[in-house]
Order: sequence, then structure tokens, then C-alpha cells
Amino acid sequence: MISELIKLGECSTVDFESGTITVTFPDRAGVVSRSLPLVIPAGSGSWNGVPRPKDTVLCVMLGNGLSNGFCAGRVPDAWLGSPGQEGLFFEDGSQVFYDLKTGAYHIKAKNVIVEAETVSIKATTVNVDGNLAVTGTVTAANIGG
Repeated sequence: MISELIKLGECSTVDFESGTITVTFPDRAGVVSRSLPLVIPAGSGSWNGVPRPKDTVLCVMLGNGLSNGFCAGRVPDAWLGSPGQEGLFFEDGSQVFYDLKTGAYHIKAKNVIVEAETVSIKATTVNVDGNLAVTGTVTAANIGG
């Protein structure tokens, strides 16, 4: 039956280093699965978001009980963000998203740290709303209009 292959369960434990979780399935009277690998999006980077214990997760079992299968992802209790905003939204209010209507990227966090050999900003106007602290040398051209 398909209900034995595709299952909703509750994340029991997380092993971040191995990228696996164990899952309790409500229809199995508290039976906990073996470690199931997490499926992550493909690409050149690597995603490291994992479900947390008590999160609802969607699992695909490979047809021979709860010993072989994988976790396809977390089923959120609440949907963060707003329509037209695609990105990452965190419970503390931090967010990185693209606004489809305005075409703008938004970054909101208590602190933002950028580390690079060179950071280049090319814009018609750059506005700084707040205090600016610079450590090191400032080189400027065309100051004073």
C-alpha cells in the first residue's frame, strides 16, 4: 500500500554530522525508525538545514518496513514570509529573500558579516542609514561634488 511507502512522522533525533534523523510514526505506536538519510536540493553548493526534534517530516520508505528509506523534508507548522517573497525565513525574524514585485533582495538580521578579499558595490546611489565606522584606509575620488 502507498500509505506504507510515503509516511508522515515526527522527527525524534537528528545526527547533523551524518545527515540523518530518526522518525516516530504515529500509526506504528511509537516505533522509531532506523537512521534515515536526509534529501537535500542538488546543486554546486550544499544545504545544511535539518529538521528539529518534534518537527513533522515526510518520509519515503523503500517497501521493506521502517529500516530502509529517506526523509524527503520537513512539513512546516507555519509558513513564514509573505506571498511574493522567496527566500529563507527564520523564527527569530532574520530573513534573506527576493521580492518578486519590486525586484529587490532583502537581508534582515541582528548582525551581517561579509568576509571576502574584495567587495564591490556598483550602484547609482548608495545610502547608509546609520553610523559608518571604517577601520583601515579610505580612498575616495570626486568628493565634494
